[in-house]
Amino acid sequence: MKLGTRSLLATVTLATALAGAPAARAADQGITDTAIKIGMHTSQTGPVAVFGLAYERAARLVLDKVNAAGGVNGRKIDLIVEDDRSDPGAGVAAVTKLIDRDQVFLIYGGP
Repeated sequence: MKLGTRSLLATVTLATALAGAPAARAADQGITDTAIKIGMHTSQTGPVAVFGLAYERAARLVLDKVNAAGGVNGRKIDLIVEDDRSDPGAGVAAVTKLIDRDQVFLIYGGP
């Protein structure tokens, strides 16, 4: 199992633990009765986009498998991806969008 897949599975495990915790209710940001929103920032454009696009595809493959198995505590995982354009400043903007606009439960990605 590659490092990226292991870290994504660790993220899904964390989401499982947090979404199943008594404090996690449908009112929590990014969690509904049917879904958990996870944000991801990766390079979809820019000099290292080839790696970022592969990283996103790998994440989607793992999350599709998790969702096909019933999701996390009966909730599907919705992955929302923002392009960091291989630029640290754009990465900050991408994370800010994921938190403020998309209201994700957690963010997966970054070095």
